[in-house]
Amino acid sequence: MFTHEMVKSFNQLEMDVYNYIVQNEDKVIYMKVRELADVVHVSTTTVLRFCKKAGCEGYSEFRLKLKQELKDSRKIALDMDITAMNDFFQRAQTKAFQENMKEAMDYLIKSTSVIFVGVGNSSIMGKYGARYFNNVVRKRMAEVSEQFEMLCFQVITFVGTARTHFINAIQSAKAGNFDEAENLIKEGDSAFSQGHNGHADLLTMDANGELSGGMMLLMHAEDQLMSAENFRILAKEFIELYRKLEEKTAKIVCSME
Repeated sequence: MFTHEMVKSFNQLEMDVYNYIVQNEDKVIYMKVRELADVVHVSTTTVLRFCKKAGCEGYSEFRLKLKQELKDSRKIALDMDITAMNDFFQRAQTKAFQENMKEAMDYLIKSTSVIFVGVGNSSIMGKYGARYFNNVVRKRMAEVSEQFEMLCFQVITFVGTARTHFINAIQSAKAGNFDEAENLIKEGDSAFSQGHNGHADLLTMDANGELSGGMMLLMHAEDQLMSAENFRILAKEFIELYRKLEEKTAKIVCSME
């Protein structure tokens, strides 16, 4: 009965009349213009001006339209059959229904594609279901992509730290600080282990078919992993070499004395 344009045209006093009417429709259809004006605390002129803006010649016509509006809305409400709805909610609470839903969910999870088909009102639900599942899949892909990138950078960061420790271990061994070199190897092994765990998670994602892109980033992470592992092997060899070299040097010095 009240359009958006009508409501926008009401001033503050007319809005007071409007708010009272929509909240007390059952009372207003039996009220006289003076009674409505008194209860809203406005003049009868304001009520009549409100009726004009609502598309009526006077208050009597407005009251008749309001009464017809209420009658039509109640008829629609009475005509609605909610038996099927009640039946659905009762069945939804049964154990058999829950088991069927679980089975359906298992099929959906394992399916590579889902097609929604509907006719009439069912087509509306089909379109809604298609949009909803599409949004869920996109969100899942975004979550997987974020996790993938995080794991790649985790691998790159940890193995980069490990490689730095291995290089420093070689330098320490070269300077004759073998205890420090061994400690640096241990710290490098710890960082390398964390990077290796991240790489294992990436392989799991790949085995589950969750990786569809970002292969360059993965290749870079794996390259850094192999590089750090090579530096680890070289560091241990160099430490052992420098240790033997120092021992031989010490023996030569002793024999010369």
